[in-house]
Amino acid sequence: MSLSPAMSLGPGASVAVRVCAVGLRPEVPVVRLWGLLGERRSEYVRLRREIQAAAAGPRPAAAPGAGEPVAGGAELCTGDMGLVEVVGLWYRCCVVSRHGQQYRVFLLDEGCTVVTSARYLARGCKELFHLPPEVLGCVVADVVPPGGPGMAVSGDVGASTWTVEAMEFFSYLHGKEVLGLVQKVVTPQLIVLELPQLVAQMHQLGLARQVSSSLFCQVLRRCLTHSHFRNVLKMEPPACSPVTSAVPQLRQVTQADYFYPQLQLGVTEPVLVTHVSDPHHIYCQLQSLSQEILCLSDTMCRACDWWEQDLLPQVGSPCAARGIDGQWYRALVLELIAGEQDQQVALVIFVDYGRKETVTRANLRHLPVECLRMPVVTYPCALQGISDGGCGWSPSQIEELKALVLGKAVSAHLKAFNCYEHLYYVSLYGENGVNLNHLFGVQTCCLVSSHMQVSQTEAQKDLASAPGAGVHLELGVFHDVQVSHLRDPSEFWLQLHEHRQLLKQLRQSMWNFYSHAPKLDGSGWDLQPGSLCVSRKEGVFCRAVITRLLDSEVEIHLVDTGNMETVGRSAVKELLPRFRELPALALKSCLVGVSPLGGSWSEVSVSAFREIVLNKGLKVRFLSAQGDKYMVEILDQSQLGEKSVGKLMVQRGYAEYQKCEVPETLQKSSDKGVSQTSSPAHAGKENQVNAEKRHREESDLEVGSTVNVVVSYVESPGYFWCQLSRNCHDLNVLMAEIQEYCENSSNPCAWPDSVCLAQYSEDAQWYRALITSETPSAEKVEVLYVDYGNREQVSLTNLRSTNKRFLELEAQAFRCSLYNLILPNGQDPFAWDEAAIEAFQEFVDTSSSQLELKCTIFALASIKDKELFNIVDLMTPFQSACQFLTERGVARPLSPQKPLVSSVQLHSYYYSMHGIKIGSEEDVFITHVEDPWTFYCQLERCADVLAQLMDNIDRLSETMTSLTTLQKSGSLCLAKYTDNCWYRGLITKTKPNTEVFFVDFGNTETIEKDHLLPLPSDACDILLLPMQAIKCSLADISNVPREATTWFKQAVLERQLKVNDFMIGNLLLNMKCIFKT
Repeated sequence: MSLSPAMSLGPGASVAVRVCAVGLRPEVPVVRLWGLLGERRSEYVRLRREIQAAAAGPRPAAAPGAGEPVAGGAELCTGDMGLVEVVGLWYRCCVVSRHGQQYRVFLLDEGCTVVTSARYLARGCKELFHLPPEVLGCVVADVVPPGGPGMAVSGDVGASTWTVEAMEFFSYLHGKEVLGLVQKVVTPQLIVLELPQLVAQMHQLGLARQVSSSLFCQVLRRCLTHSHFRNVLKMEPPACSPVTSAVPQLRQVTQADYFYPQLQLGVTEPVLVTHVSDPHHIYCQLQSLSQEILCLSDTMCRACDWWEQDLLPQVGSPCAARGIDGQWYRALVLELIAGEQDQQVALVIFVDYGRKETVTRANLRHLPVECLRMPVVTYPCALQGISDGGCGWSPSQIEELKALVLGKAVSAHLKAFNCYEHLYYVSLYGENGVNLNHLFGVQTCCLVSSHMQVSQTEAQKDLASAPGAGVHLELGVFHDVQVSHLRDPSEFWLQLHEHRQLLKQLRQSMWNFYSHAPKLDGSGWDLQPGSLCVSRKEGVFCRAVITRLLDSEVEIHLVDTGNMETVGRSAVKELLPRFRELPALALKSCLVGVSPLGGSWSEVSVSAFREIVLNKGLKVRFLSAQGDKYMVEILDQSQLGEKSVGKLMVQRGYAEYQKCEVPETLQKSSDKGVSQTSSPAHAGKENQVNAEKRHREESDLEVGSTVNVVVSYVESPGYFWCQLSRNCHDLNVLMAEIQEYCENSSNPCAWPDSVCLAQYSEDAQWYRALITSETPSAEKVEVLYVDYGNREQVSLTNLRSTNKRFLELEAQAFRCSLYNLILPNGQDPFAWDEAAIEAFQEFVDTSSSQLELKCTIFALASIKDKELFNIVDLMTPFQSACQFLTERGVARPLSPQKPLVSSVQLHSYYYSMHGIKIGSEEDVFITHVEDPWTFYCQLERCADVLAQLMDNIDRLSETMTSLTTLQKSGSLCLAKYTDNCWYRGLITKTKPNTEVFFVDFGNTETIEKDHLLPLPSDACDILLLPMQAIKCSLADISNVPREATTWFKQAVLERQLKVNDFMIGNLLLNMKCIFKT
């Protein structure tokens, strides 16, 4: 008898195991793996030949024939050994589960499971089972559930259990090769294997706890002596999938019996984009194996007629499926759809292409084991640096992405891996080195941070448009400018000082790109008059528009300076959309009030004008726009006496006076003087709660939304401030303008103006601020830095009056808190100890430097109706702040929410995802439908909660009287619906009629004043229950005609349905469902 694989291994031996199966149950504190060691050995090759020779053909296990290799006539049961025929070959197997005549068996020498029927099973003679299974069993050493190894001390083996997240993590080991050291040989088929890197990663993520080897040996010994756990740890694989009860089904089956090689991060792989669902769910196939995949499909097409049809396909089983194109592909069964026996259909995913189709059972076949040996090299990916901003992906955005990458060969740079969603975050590059992520983000306005963005609509305008090409200028206001190019006083180009930093950043970005993209030359695109291009001039890349084609040259107009040049065709390159976003910065202008002597400008007059205006800073007032020019008045502050350039030209005999009609709206401002600073837009203090509510409306900060953020200031987990990532560039540009303004301005802040610019003590930089002191004290005031959230005492000498243009961007910081989601370890819900503060700061610093940080808003509250704050949780693709702090032991979990302290008032109901996981299946009731992209449902499992809520509302409504005063928009209330029942509501509008959004159903209705009741702050059972209506959208649906929308409403409204395949954008928001009825 041959030695088992483990007998040739001793403690300390190095082992490489390719994982075939994972055995993990919540109640069992140790983890089992099954894997293959290296190449198949010769004795197992001989055994396979013996099995084929002994098998006479397919025989049912219940009725063996005389010539079969059988030991008896009894039916095979769970745990029995036997033989199974798969595509004409027999294999040794162990029965994992049975449902009638359908079996799921584990191939002992292959390390995978297959679904079969009794017709293809037989009992093998004892001689065929003398060799142990070629698949080796391993126990992962020195790792126990995160609850700790309490069982080792107390004797209670089941004292702690594995979490769902840990079970998900282990399920991704399937098909991977792990390297480790043998710690101990327990039995000939079981070793204890040290996997230090895996264990350390799980410990760091809080999914497991690392213990000493001696303590782990005690845990393992108790498991092996405990009868229940001994049965679980026997040689055979578990009788059911180890993650079936805890892990969503889609997550389970996407890794079923195929081998997915893991990709190395930080490298660039040539790929073919095979399927696009949205920017965060695209499928990329390795080009290096694309030809082999095509050959495999061709082979399947030729051989499928001889394959047996699966009489009852199982969810999660690999199969061969024929697509709508008539080709056969490797697939996984995702869902069975009810129907007659011969009409049943299944939803499958083609694993080599990523797309899903519904196929009939006639187009399903068993997949031969040989087809499983070809690895799956098509990976689900997400575009790095692209975000839907919490609004979901529009059909037009998805179509843009498909047109850009679908079916095309590109290069994918692997940035990161999300183990929860099993996604690779990638940056895609075209053949000419173009960053397709950036290109798509610019075209569809979904970059995480918008670079040099003036406005969403202006980004689509042509740079050659005039005047200003999207630059907004307030007529009648003086601007600091410089003349960039001139022909004469009737035609010259101006650059605003406020655009200097933008232009500098643009040119740096173009240099970074074009200096490293030598292939992107003029030969690769069609040169036409009007085409936008880039040309290198004196080491600087400049944007231009082609005005004329010559023999070997082109004439171009530089849109950011105004001058014309003639260059060789090879000197121009295509201007990519990412660099068209900023409008043309050279403003074509004409000097008003003068006209040339003799009808045309002489060279002497042009030279005099050039000498006055070039190479200096000027003050210009834009009076009007005529055609492609601005009519301007220019003042030269460096001149002694007369400062108007037009008057100087007339006085010196270079021009003659021409009457200019100034628009009436500008006449009053002409006498104010150019040095006057615009007064603040908000001279008096605005109530902070109202101001912050207005800010929320402008920033789309809705309860239930998930937004990308930067944490700008932290005091504690209960008091911190965030900024929206998408506005960071706009803020940086504004900060640069403020620094330049304050360097050249000494205008003090006029008390009691509350809006000002303040110099921060730590970096001596100037920031927008709000004076919060009631009166100045000791020549100092307290200010709040509105873009960051921190406060400090500032000397009056370090305050400046602001400029109106600095107030156009709303305050960027919004206050946040983890209040009432988790609790500090002490009694005071607002008092966090130093350990908790340090842990929270560590989470923020680590996440901000390495990952995209998201913020989900669960509720809106205030303290004593003065300071508005958002109850939020921060999260990365891998962990949330609340989870991080509770696992660190510096905070306590809290569910459901506790009653609020008396100083806190709610301004919204709580938001919740009700424990829905990606890939889960739910029974729901559709309560309101607007269209296929916006409808609301309630979870069937929450019916009792909703019924109890209605009872509580009924009791409360009997003790209340109708509102005597009209409530403000945003107030919480109870509203009577047309069925004369009271429901929770949120007032969304008060004029001309009061409209109420019913938060547990999703509809908005007009309600009479006497049908509204106030909601008391002490009604905790009503206030704190999360909103029951879940906002949904159908997945993979693009343009739908009006008739289809009407049909959809009639088909699903007020019906109980089953939904599955949840895809939760930004981890928690924009849930999309696929309906199965």
